[in-house]
Amino acid sequence: MRVPPSLLRRRIVTTINGKEHIWQKKMGFNIWTSEKKSEDNKITEQFKVVKQTVQRELRRAYWKYVGDIVTPQENDSQHSRMKRFWTYIKHKRTDNKGIAPMQQNGLLPSEPTEQANILNKQFQSAFSEKQNYTKQEFEDKCQMEGNYHTAPEINITCPGVLKLLQTLNPNKAAGPDNIPVLKELAPEIAPILTIIFRKTGEIPPD
Repeated sequence: MRVPPSLLRRRIVTTINGKEHIWQKKMGFNIWTSEKKSEDNKITEQFKVVKQTVQRELRRAYWKYVGDIVTPQENDSQHSRMKRFWTYIKHKRTDNKGIAPMQQNGLLPSEPTEQANILNKQFQSAFSEKQNYTKQEFEDKCQMEGNYHTAPEINITCPGVLKLLQTLNPNKAAGPDNIPVLKELAPEIAPILTIIFRKTGEIPPD
């Protein structure tokens, strides 16, 4: 809750200063003295009380400020009351004001349709036109060779599968019964999974 500076009356400022004084005393007590712990607890309680008092006074001053805005005063003119009210509403607004106006050919359109068309053209200019290429044309443009090296076969070993099973997160690998079977039975399951991986390269769906 933001309180305007005009609401910080002398009494509130004095209370805030008192809170800061107690806080500095507490920090200095913890660093430079060796008094009993009970004295430190006493200072902590004093700080909590003063902190609550400051919050209560600031909240009360804030709502008094809001009340003065929405409640007409005898010596205020209609213009002054409305100006103060809408200033308060403006400061409370958090909604987005939308896209800033955009110019085209030195002009600033005001119609939403015109602004939308300008924004659409701006996005279109960021992309190139669609081109249809044959495979040979694509390879020539990218300077890609027609022949590619074959990737070496992946060697799946039982120790490797066992290591991966033992590093599973039990919270993620547990089944419906919340028992991490894959991790708990890793030595027994690893040889079977190794054969499956070598044959198919993937885990069966069931």
